[in-house]
Amino acid sequence: MIAVGSGTIHDLTRYNAYERKIPFISVPTAASVDGYVSTVAAMSWYGFKKSMIAESPILVVADSRIITDAPMRLTASGVGDLLGKYTALADWKITNILDGEYICDRICEMEYDALDN
Repeated sequence: MIAVGSGTIHDLTRYNAYERKIPFISVPTAASVDGYVSTVAAMSWYGFKKSMIAESPILVVADSRIITDAPMRLTASGVGDLLGKYTALADWKITNILDGEYICDRICEMEYDALDN
């Protein structure tokens, strides 16, 4: 399978590739999400958004000229996606403090490193 487009197209393709146990190739056309190589797909399931186990691509072909020409609102969406990682990490730390939920310092460190890069 080949996903050409932005986030939703990739999520649908990665989920179907996982279900059918076949590889897929990613061709992103906008910097609208940070999950082009993700192993999960954000899917609407019976009216609710749910993270589903999915397939990561075997190859990513990204042309920076195409991504640069994408609408600015899609790039802004991608920035928002990255900023959401900070919120998620803060939520995790707060839950750890309030409810004692396990928090993995290594995962937090990896996420902050990825965000810094």
